[in-house]
Amino acid sequence: MSFVFAAVAAVAAVNAPRLRPLVPQATATGRAATVVVAAGSAIAFGVMVGIAFMATSLLGWLDITEEMWRIATGLVVIAAGLRYVAFPMPGDEPELGGLRAAIVPVAFPLLVTPELFVLVVALSVGASVGTALGAVAVALATANVALMAPRGPKSGPWTAGARFHAAVLVVVGVAIVVDAIRDV
Repeated sequence: MSFVFAAVAAVAAVNAPRLRPLVPQATATGRAATVVVAAGSAIAFGVMVGIAFMATSLLGWLDITEEMWRIATGLVVIAAGLRYVAFPMPGDEPELGGLRAAIVPVAFPLLVTPELFVLVVALSVGASVGTALGAVAVALATANVALMAPRGPKSGPWTAGARFHAAVLVVVGVAIVVDAIRDV
């Protein structure tokens, strides 16, 4: 998989427009929101670094081939994309106060998602750890821009953006499945 494909896949998996309305209200404006979002992104990136470096070992422990993982990744990504097309905006999430909001809800569950997890493992094993982490860095940087935008309603452009990202996620999932099946 190319770096461009990996970056598009990671950006679609993070789906920042879907997450924007959930940034904690108490910190949604000014410098505090910037710090919370940046800290949450740093935590999420740290988790993805660990996942990327453990990917090959994970597949070995589970006795799963790379192709099997990629097919499963494609199916998980397709399911998540279809879910987000149908229900683009998530429900409210519990949140911790102050800077701890970087952990819950920003890093977990908004940025570190099952679809990003399986995608990082697939990219780390199929392409390289550098490609996987570069793609995650692009996705988190894009998410930072969107998450720091002024808070708006849960509908309108955010919903349209969330559905667009979800549609791209479905396309990415199909491409991963087809590519993995060809390699079998």
